[in-house]
Amino acid sequence: MKSWRGIFPGSVAAVIWWLVTVSGGAKEITNFNDLMKLSGDEFYQAARESQFGELGQQMTLANYWQILDRMIDEKMYADKEHWTSFISLVDHTCALIDNAEDLSSLTAKAAALPVSGYVKSLLVSPLMDAKLRLLLRDLEKNPPLKISLPPVKMHHALRRQYSPELQTALTNFTLLAAPYQKLAQAAKSNGRDNGPAVSFLINEKVFWSRIFDLVLDRDDVRAEEFLHYTWGSRCGTGSEPFMAAQAKAIWLALIKERRLAEAAGAAIMGGLRRDDQGQDNLNRRIQFLKIVADDWPVGPVFAGGLLTVETRKETVGDDDFDHDGLRENCLALIVTAGGDDAARLLLELARSAADEKTLPQYLGALARLVAAGPIYHADGQRLYRGYDSATITVSGEVQALIIRFICAKAGADAAVSLNTAVADALARMTRPETKDTLRRLVNDQPSQGVAEQAARTLREMGEALTVPKKPGPARYRVLVNGRALADIELYCSVYYRAKHSEQILWPTTDADGVLEIPRDLFLDQQNPALTVYARTHDAKDVDAPLLSVELPLPDESDETREVRLETRPFELALTLPRPLAEYAGREMRVNVSRQWGTAEKDYALNARASLTLPVAERVRFAALMAGKYSLIVSLPGAAVWRGEFDPAAGDPKTVTLTKATDARCQPVKPASWPDDGSAFYPTAFLLRNGKHFDHDSGDGSYEYRGLPPGQYALQFLSCEEAEKRRGFKKLNAPAYRGKTVEFEIPADSPLTLDLGEIMFEVP
Repeated sequence: MKSWRGIFPGSVAAVIWWLVTVSGGAKEITNFNDLMKLSGDEFYQAARESQFGELGQQMTLANYWQILDRMIDEKMYADKEHWTSFISLVDHTCALIDNAEDLSSLTAKAAALPVSGYVKSLLVSPLMDAKLRLLLRDLEKNPPLKISLPPVKMHHALRRQYSPELQTALTNFTLLAAPYQKLAQAAKSNGRDNGPAVSFLINEKVFWSRIFDLVLDRDDVRAEEFLHYTWGSRCGTGSEPFMAAQAKAIWLALIKERRLAEAAGAAIMGGLRRDDQGQDNLNRRIQFLKIVADDWPVGPVFAGGLLTVETRKETVGDDDFDHDGLRENCLALIVTAGGDDAARLLLELARSAADEKTLPQYLGALARLVAAGPIYHADGQRLYRGYDSATITVSGEVQALIIRFICAKAGADAAVSLNTAVADALARMTRPETKDTLRRLVNDQPSQGVAEQAARTLREMGEALTVPKKPGPARYRVLVNGRALADIELYCSVYYRAKHSEQILWPTTDADGVLEIPRDLFLDQQNPALTVYARTHDAKDVDAPLLSVELPLPDESDETREVRLETRPFELALTLPRPLAEYAGREMRVNVSRQWGTAEKDYALNARASLTLPVAERVRFAALMAGKYSLIVSLPGAAVWRGEFDPAAGDPKTVTLTKATDARCQPVKPASWPDDGSAFYPTAFLLRNGKHFDHDSGDGSYEYRGLPPGQYALQFLSCEEAEKRRGFKKLNAPAYRGKTVEFEIPADSPLTLDLGEIMFEVP
């Protein structure tokens, strides 16, 4: 995590006065004593803000300790309104710590806090950064012997098409990465030999606890322990904090153990993963490589890593599905290392990057080698985030090559995404020799956004230029039964059939029923065949219209195209299996989805409504278009009904529901299960008359809706069986026996059946 102090330069203001309302008046916070006299929210806010400006520069490590101790005593970390203040204070304190004793004290305090896993991920990052900083300082004071690496087998077919310099870079990258890759593969093999892998999602508390132990120098923590962890789900959403912490923990552990060859590989391999790409972190990895492997030119080594990403013939991490992220991280490391050799290799790879998605990434990185510092959009947002070049690190000769390459990519027929990347890169460089290209982007490029960005850059260089009028957004006026569809958010998809890709946006119609789609989405000459879809999305109310339509493609004019849709009300008649009075206070779920005839349109035009309603005998939809609809009805004490209907057939549509029962139970963990706050979810399967039964789940994890009469068995797998099935194990937890709970639903089918608590035992 980058220190806040590095984000706001001291030149922003000579003195920053923080005014806090106290006792009905305004008090100037000019020193630490004033700050500590505040109370409650005023103190928390001022404590965070005081880190910026002159007061923050005056504060000592002892001051930060006092603030943190007070925040901990007052349990500020548990307040959602103020925990970000606490995290930033930890960050600042870590930046000032210069000895292991103070760091251990702070780490022990952080480890003891009863906070969520997400907050722990934010806490461990600055703590590990401080530990790495102290370790690297010690390495520089007492330099170790330089690492020597054995040769490894290369993929010669992979190398022949590139220059000798890039082949050498690939060789060096492979050599440096090999010890770490061997270690990682051995850890994986060992994990397979010893049973299921260690899932972060199942063992999150243990994972964060062991990272705290690592920073605290507990002797039993080793790198292999963190290598055994995996995310634990096929869906990667939310995995970034775990992966960043894992990569840094592995690297930190290897340095502590003085396994420098593996640590060198972890420095480059961890840098290629989703690790924190702040400038401090990039510099730290490069600093370490220069200490232990200064015979290896660092920038070209990362260019070799970038080549492995592009060819995808050699893996660059535990998993390599996120190639865009890997490429961006490689580019960040190359730019941070700098130098002519690395810049030339980056330029060589950029010349072979024909993909319209990857080339903009290269252009942005190359521009960073020509101009230092960030630039900003007109709205004040940073154009580039994550890292910035502090100085220009390449010669004028190489800069000229880069500028010519970037300018040559601009063109009226080029993809809008590419022209946007060129305009952004030229804005970053702001060089006089780019003016001709900028003028072409203003005058010849049909994209309004690209032209305005180029014109802003020219104005910064003293050349005023009027942007010619460009085509405006595609405008559609949606009329439903002759009336404007006003103030409705729609799901729109611009689908490029030639490349099987799409751009999704969520425009809202105005008071006149007009929705706008950016013109840039229609200007890509490389994707001439496209289709535009619009639909309402997951309506939650029976009064909301259910609409889906294929929009006409816009012409070159700015005229508004009318889209006329027809709907009609439609009613469902539900024949309940029990008297309506039995359902008092209960709810039912009604899911409706409009179907289309092709797979492509099914995906783009599948308008649907997912409704939770009081149980009733009638459901009236206010506005349905003609077409075929699928319908699912689920309510307590009834079997789930699935079918179709067509509003054109006339209403009401009669749905006859059959009597069934909702069953539920509550598993109870063994008495010896660790009391760490983790949930107990044994794996269960429902069988009916000896066969697996596909049931409808309710709101709880062990709720089974719509069970018809019959003999049932709820089979709970043992801990060993569940781990084998999932492929993951839970650490520091006892095993438990499997269990089968048999029950019967009689012919009269009660509304609900509570199986009660299911007690589990250890073997």
